[in-house]
Amino acid sequence: MASWNEGTDCCSWEGVTCDSSTGRVVDLDISCQQMDGSSPPDVGYYYFPHLRGLNLAYNHFNGSTISSAIAKLTDLTRLNLSHTGFSGEIPSEFSHLKKLVSLDLSFNQVAFVRDEDYSNVLSNATNLSELWLQEGKFPESVFRLPCMESIRLKRNKDLLVQLPRSNWSAASLKVLEVSSTNCFGKMLPDSIGNLKSLRVLSLDEVGFIGNVPSSICNLTSLTSLDLSHNSFSGEFPHTVSNLVQLETLHIQYNNFTGHIPSSIFNLPNLQWLGCSDNQLVGPIPSEIVHSSLHSVYLNNNFLNGTIPSWLLALPSMEILGLSYNQLTGEIPEIQSSSLRYIYLDHNRLSGLAPTSSTTLKGWNNLQWMDLNSNELSGTMPSYICYLASLLVIDLSNNNLSGSIPECLFNLAELSVLNLRNNNFHGPIPSSMFGNMSKLTHVDLNGNKLGGSLPAQSLATCKMLEVLDVGNNNVDDVFPQWLSNLPSLKVLILGSNSFHGAVTTSNSFSMLQILDLSNNYFNGSLPAGLFHKFPAMKMLKDKSEEVGTEYYIGLVNYKFSFVLTVKGKECVVNKFPSVFTTLDMSNNYFRGEIPDAIGELGSLLFLNLSHNNFVGPIPSSLGNMRELESLDLSSNRLSRKIPSQLTSLTYLSFLNLSRNSLVGPIPQGNQFGTFDAASYAGNEGLCGVPLSKKCGGDDEDGDHDQDSEPELESGGELFSWGFAGAGYGCGLVIGISTAYIMFSTRKPEWLVEIVENWTWRG
Repeated sequence: MASWNEGTDCCSWEGVTCDSSTGRVVDLDISCQQMDGSSPPDVGYYYFPHLRGLNLAYNHFNGSTISSAIAKLTDLTRLNLSHTGFSGEIPSEFSHLKKLVSLDLSFNQVAFVRDEDYSNVLSNATNLSELWLQEGKFPESVFRLPCMESIRLKRNKDLLVQLPRSNWSAASLKVLEVSSTNCFGKMLPDSIGNLKSLRVLSLDEVGFIGNVPSSICNLTSLTSLDLSHNSFSGEFPHTVSNLVQLETLHIQYNNFTGHIPSSIFNLPNLQWLGCSDNQLVGPIPSEIVHSSLHSVYLNNNFLNGTIPSWLLALPSMEILGLSYNQLTGEIPEIQSSSLRYIYLDHNRLSGLAPTSSTTLKGWNNLQWMDLNSNELSGTMPSYICYLASLLVIDLSNNNLSGSIPECLFNLAELSVLNLRNNNFHGPIPSSMFGNMSKLTHVDLNGNKLGGSLPAQSLATCKMLEVLDVGNNNVDDVFPQWLSNLPSLKVLILGSNSFHGAVTTSNSFSMLQILDLSNNYFNGSLPAGLFHKFPAMKMLKDKSEEVGTEYYIGLVNYKFSFVLTVKGKECVVNKFPSVFTTLDMSNNYFRGEIPDAIGELGSLLFLNLSHNNFVGPIPSSLGNMRELESLDLSSNRLSRKIPSQLTSLTYLSFLNLSRNSLVGPIPQGNQFGTFDAASYAGNEGLCGVPLSKKCGGDDEDGDHDQDSEPELESGGELFSWGFAGAGYGCGLVIGISTAYIMFSTRKPEWLVEIVENWTWRG
C-alpha cells in the first residue's frame, strides 16, 4: 500500500482497479499487507458502493468478527476473506450479496450458526459457483434448493457435509464438487441418481466405502465423473454404457474388483480413463467399436493376457499406462502417430513385435518408452535409434544382451538412458554420447560392459546429473574429467576394475553421492581431495524434501539406485536434496585418513572399510554432525577411539571392527546404542559394551606407548617386546633387533620412530 499517496489518482494505486468507462473503483485487493489488529481497517465500505471484488486474504485480524458492513456492497461478485484470523458467526446480512459468484471464508474460525442463514445466503446468491468454508456443518437443505446449479465445496477438510439420502430434488444442479471434505455417511446414497441434469460430479477423497450404486449410471448428462481416492469395492456398474456424454472417468485408488466393463472403452466421448491402483483382473477387451480415448491409466492392477493391438492404434491416443500388471506376450506395433508416453514396466512382456519401416512412423512422436522389469530378451532393437523424439528410454531389469548400439548417437533429445540390470557386454561405444547434450541420467549398472569410460563424448553432456556404471567390468583410472560436468550429483563407479590413485584438480561442485567401492584404487588420500566436494560440506535443512521421490531433469523421471547403507545393500528411491554419501570401501587405499575429511559436514553415510588405512581415527570426524552411518572396519587403524565421536548424535550405525584400536570405548549419546559387534577384532579395546573391563593405565589415556601394544604391518605383528628385549643394552640395540627382524618389510611407522629419535638426539 506504499503507492497509496493522497493527491494522486487512486486508480493508479496498487491493488485498486477502476472501471475504464466510469472511473469508479470496482476491485480492491489489499491481501498480504501484514495488517493486524483486533478489527479490520476501515476500507471505506460506504465509499465503494460499486465494488465487485474485495480481497482481504492473508492478513491478521486476531479473532475479530466479520463486519456486517460488507453486506452493503451489493454489487460484490468475489469476496475473499481467507487466512485472516476472523472468528465467530458469518453475518446473516450476507444474504444481501445476491450477485456473489465466489465466496472464500476458508482458514478462519467462522461458520453459519443457523441452517436458515446458510440457506438464505446461498438461495439468494443464485450465481454462486465457488464456496470455500473451513469448518462447520453444511446443511442438507442446501442440496434441495430448487434453483441451485453449482455446489463447489472441495478442499475443505474441516467442513462436515452430508449428502441427502432421499428427497434430493435439486433438478437444476449441474455441478457437485465435495472432494476432499469430511463427508458424513460412508456409503454413497442411491439418491445420487436423481440428479438428472448433473454434468460434473467430483466425490474424490471423501472416504466412501462399499459398492457404487447402479443409479449413478442414470446421470446421462455427466461429462466428468471422479470417484478416485476412496475405498469403493465390488465391480463397477456395467450400465456405465448409459453415460454416453462422459469425457473423463476417474475411479483410480479404490478397491474395485472384477473385470473392466468393456462398455467403458466404447463410450463415444470418453477421452480420459483412470482405473489404476485397484484390484481389477482379467484381460483388456480385445475389440472395441469406437473410442476417442487419448489417456488410459490401468496401472497397478492384476490384468493379464496380451496387450490388444487396438490400444496402440487409436488415432488420438497420447498416454498409455499399463505398469504393474501381469500382461504377457509381445508388445504390438505402435500405429498411433499421436502416442507420446507408454508405460509397460513391471509386467511379463517378452519382447517388441517386429516393426517394419512402413509402420515405424507410428513411433515417430514417442517421447517416453518405459519397458523396465519385464522379460525382454535378445538384442536392443536397432529401430530405437531412429525414434528422434525420445526423451526417456527405460529398458532396465530385463534380459537384453549383445552390445549397446552406437547408433543411439542419433537421439539428440534424449534425457534419460536406463539400461540397468541386463546382459549387455563389450565396451561402451566411444562416440555414443557425443550428440546427447540434453542427457541428465545414464544408468548402465549391472551389465557386463568393459573397456574404459568414453571420456570424449561423455564430457559433452553438461546437463548430466546421474552417472551409474556400477557392477560392470570397466577398466579405467579415476575419471577426474567428470568434474567438468557442472550438474553431476550422483557418480557410482562401484564394483568394476577402476585402479590407480584418486585425485582431481577441479571441484565436483554438485556431487552428493560418490561410490568408488569394490575396485582397485590405491595410494593415499590427499587432504586436498576432500576440498573438491563442496556439496558434501554445506549443511542443509534436514526437513528439506525428506522422504520425497527425486526426479531427474525436466522430464520428471523418477529414478532409483543401490547403495550400501548402514552395512546393508538397499535400494534408494527417495533422494532428498540432503542425501550425501561417500563410499570408498574394498579398495587398496593406504596411509592415514586425512583430518580434512571432517570438513564434509553434511555427509550422512561414510564407508572407508576394507582398505589399508593406518594411524588414528581422525578426531575431526566429530565435526560431521549429520553423520548417520560410519564404517571404518577391516583396516589397520590404531590408538584410541576419539571421544569427539560421541558428539555424532544422529549416528545409528557404527562399525570399527577388525582394526588395532586400544583403550576404553567412549561413552555417551549414541555410543550407548552400539553392541560388541561394532568393536570386534580390536583386542586392545575395553569397556561397555565389551566384556573386557578397563583398569589401571588404560583409563587415564595419557600413555601413547601403552595405547599401541601391537601394530600390524604386512600381515605380521610387531611387539614393543622386541624393543624391550634390548632395554638393558640400550634402546638403540633393542630397536635395531626389531628392525633386522622386519628388514624385508621395513614398516613405515618404525622408520618414523627411528628418524624422530635420531633427530631428538
